[in-house]
Amino acid sequence: MAKDVNKSLNDTFEGIKKPLPVSQLAVAGVAVKQVLTAASESATQIYSEALPSVLLIIAREDDGDAQGSAVAIADDIAITNCHVVMPDITEQQSLAAQRFDADIFVLTSNGRKARAAVIEHHEDIDTCFLRVSGLKLSPIKAIRSFGWLKIGEPVYALGSPKGLAFTFSQGILSQLRPDFVYPPTGAYIDAIQFSAPISGGSSGGALLDGGGNLIGVTSGELKGGQALNFAIAADLAWRRFGK
Repeated sequence: MAKDVNKSLNDTFEGIKKPLPVSQLAVAGVAVKQVLTAASESATQIYSEALPSVLLIIAREDDGDAQGSAVAIADDIAITNCHVVMPDITEQQSLAAQRFDADIFVLTSNGRKARAAVIEHHEDIDTCFLRVSGLKLSPIKAIRSFGWLKIGEPVYALGSPKGLAFTFSQGILSQLRPDFVYPPTGAYIDAIQFSAPISGGSSGGALLDGGGNLIGVTSGELKGGQALNFAIAADLAWRRFGK
């Protein structure tokens, strides 16, 4: 049986706000948008556009299959949380990468399946990049920079919570938390707090704005809270890609 890999965030915490520099970013041909207001699209349109870019991940482990989500950013590269594809994000990098080199599978919304391997792992920010073999992916259309997001704007989560593949939920951007201490690693990250429902298995999925742009990678919820959900800012991962 697949087990949930979306880890609850621990205890209470508070981000420290400060102005963030905004730089021109792009990776793998996916543009990074720097706009204060995203073009408004219907929820139905956002879902249909983003669905081909979101993947279900199955990672083989000794004690069963771990399940999570990922987002395609190129025709052979996807992004996810490291805790989805590694047994313990505090383990030595070489050990984790070797163990999972041939034990990760991705499934698309149209039922196609392929192997994947970790090509980059940034455990401090819980972000891993995967290369998918033998299957052409559909990259997400664009990234929207953390520095241009606004509290109160609508957001949408797309992933596979509790094994319910490609579930879509709606909420609002509740708060922007730069210099947020990410509980699993203690690293400082740019975090997006949002109210769209997520659950175990949502980790690594897409957090989208009202224009269908990727703004974050859904990563966890505050244990014991209600609608206190968090995503790692997408452009934080972009700044790490290839470094």
